[in-house]
Amino acid sequence: CSGSSPGRCGCPNVYQSDYRGNLGTTQHGLSCRSWTMAANYPDSGLEDGAVCRNPEGVADRAWCFVDHPDVSYDYCDVRQCEDDGFSIVSSGNTVGTNVNVPGC
Repeated sequence: CSGSSPGRCGCPNVYQSDYRGNLGTTQHGLSCRSWTMAANYPDSGLEDGAVCRNPEGVADRAWCFVDHPDVSYDYCDVRQCEDDGFSIVSSGNTVGTNVNVPGC
C-alpha cells in the first residue's frame, strides 16, 4: 500500500504480513511467544523474537502464539497502514484456538 511503514504499521492488502514492528502483546494483553519456525518462512520477520507477525498472510491480520491454558494464539492490535497515515484494527473479543500455519 502507498502508506507502507513496516516498522509502524501493516498493509491491509497483504493482511499485515509486511509488519516488522516490535509489538509483542496481543489485543487481550497476552505476551507473544518467540517464533520457532523462522526458517520455514524466510523474510517474514519471525527471527525478530516474541513479536506480532502474519507469516505469508496465513491469517486476516498480525497475530502471535501465546502461553495461555485456553488459547494457542491471539490477534494483535497492529496499526493498519493507510494512504493518509494509519489506524488501529481490532476484531474485539476474537481469540484463536488454532491457526493453519504449515510447519508448526
